[in-house]
Amino acid sequence: WHCLNHRLQLVLDDSIREIKQINHFQIFIDKIRSIVHQSNKNLIELNKISEQLEIEIIKIGRVFGPRWAACSLRSTLAVWRAYPVLHQFFCSNKKYSGMAARLENVYFITDLALMIDILNEISLLSNALKASKIDIIKAEKLVIRSITAFQILTKKKGIYEKKVAELITSETFKNIKFVENHQFVGLPRERLLENIVTNLQKRLMDCEHLKGSCNQFQDRNKLQFLNFLEPDYWNIEEIEVPWKAGEEELLIFNDIFNYQIDINDYRDFVENVLENSQKYAIPHSIQRAKNIIRTIPVSSAEVEMVFSNMNIICSQNTSHLTVSNISNIMTISLIGLPLKEWDPTLTAERWLKVNQTADDSQLKMKIANEDINRKAIWKYLT
Repeated sequence: WHCLNHRLQLVLDDSIREIKQINHFQIFIDKIRSIVHQSNKNLIELNKISEQLEIEIIKIGRVFGPRWAACSLRSTLAVWRAYPVLHQFFCSNKKYSGMAARLENVYFITDLALMIDILNEISLLSNALKASKIDIIKAEKLVIRSITAFQILTKKKGIYEKKVAELITSETFKNIKFVENHQFVGLPRERLLENIVTNLQKRLMDCEHLKGSCNQFQDRNKLQFLNFLEPDYWNIEEIEVPWKAGEEELLIFNDIFNYQIDINDYRDFVENVLENSQKYAIPHSIQRAKNIIRTIPVSSAEVEMVFSNMNIICSQNTSHLTVSNISNIMTISLIGLPLKEWDPTLTAERWLKVNQTADDSQLKMKIANEDINRKAIWKYLT
């Protein structure tokens, strides 16, 4: 299942790809990066202008593309903080007069502020999804919250957008004569934000991410059945025991996760929540169902850890392992007891009882087959 952090990066990339005007912004930021990192001479000259901002300028890297939102945010913030210094540097060199003119464009600084506000929200969500205790239900809630934040941003200016008008007239920017250069018009703000909202909504989780054959649940485009195990999503005033709507959703859970939740346990669970929504007992089968949900990897750290373990297991010496064996070893590696706490005595005794010893007389020795064809080739070559 594609981890949410990678899915978020695809949201931004898809939204950018659908709007042609944004390419100019991306190309210009990449151009600043290539000029700054082109030679040490450029960095030395920038250091002479402002030693304090040299560190920020070095941070300028690629924006968008296959990288984390936090990295793109750091790059755009570096341009924002080093704006007057970059303008002074480009003005001092006739070769970069076009770059200086671009920085004098009101549309550019407005677009820069907008992109920082967008990347700030996506980075906030991305960092929240990296938490070790995050599960699929909490992740869904965080994504929906970010969608709401972008919908609000469509109607109101963000934090950095509000700073633009004041910044242009400030003492720091007094040497920059801002003009409206219609050759490079601003980004279609509303359309860009609407695209981000649409792409985020497309990536909300559904049963297809967990199971390929969900034909009987085609009318259920979201994993709403998981909410029936989380009291935070319940409208307690409308619930009565037995809660038939919740029990019907359990059938979907049983089918997808191949785990049967006891109906009586679920009714006890609902009763406990209705009696005390702050502190309630969770029956065994319900707790186990919650634990199953938590095993779905949401954070990129979990996904990368699994792939790393798989690469270690599937080494050249263990390439003969079956898929089932690899899966079992990965499970033990991820959730098994540490070696210091595991007592191998019982396993070894059970293994010895069935004559699985290295020098067992009942086992037939493997006789190496002579390769006649290879011998013929070697004889011919020698």
